[in-house]
Amino acid sequence: MALTDQLAAQRTYVMLRQRGIPVDANFIARAIAQMPDALETLCKRIASSNDFHNGQKDFDLTAAAGRIDLGASGADTMLFDPFKARVFVGASDDPAVYIERMETLKNGGLPNDTYHFTHRGQKLTFLNIDGQTNTLAGAVKVTANYIWAIGEVPREYYVELFETLAELASGDPRIAAMNSASADRGVEVGRV
Repeated sequence: MALTDQLAAQRTYVMLRQRGIPVDANFIARAIAQMPDALETLCKRIASSNDFHNGQKDFDLTAAAGRIDLGASGADTMLFDPFKARVFVGASDDPAVYIERMETLKNGGLPNDTYHFTHRGQKLTFLNIDGQTNTLAGAVKVTANYIWAIGEVPREYYVELFETLAELASGDPRIAAMNSASADRGVEVGRV
């Protein structure tokens, strides 16, 4: 059975009760309301961990005039980190090379045997193999972390989701401290 907002809220409620943490009658409603924030928080934690690959998927995008606006491209759930994402232009098997500074991308004398890109805000700007920053047009595949929908959460992250949801919906500082203490001990919180 796929995980739903209601089921996750109920399991979180039971988990807190089993741990002896009091919860009120409105907890499940608050937990359901907090689900988008809990999913985003969980996915950002995974994206910043050594297990970041577990939260990645491919996004098929289109570059126009050497640019992609991630916010307008249907990739609104993407958590783009240029150091962890992989960007492939066209049918290339070699990822494009990330360049931190736009100035270097435009004037750095970079080799033209591979694609290069920079990332600012929600925009990717590409240096085409012709040496120009405004000529790339076509398919680009980005492999990056993203915010899961509730039905996409892998089973091995259920408990971590429940703990994140408990942290946000309960407002109880003991829960945040419990999650933090587990992380400080090197425990991967919630892995089953």
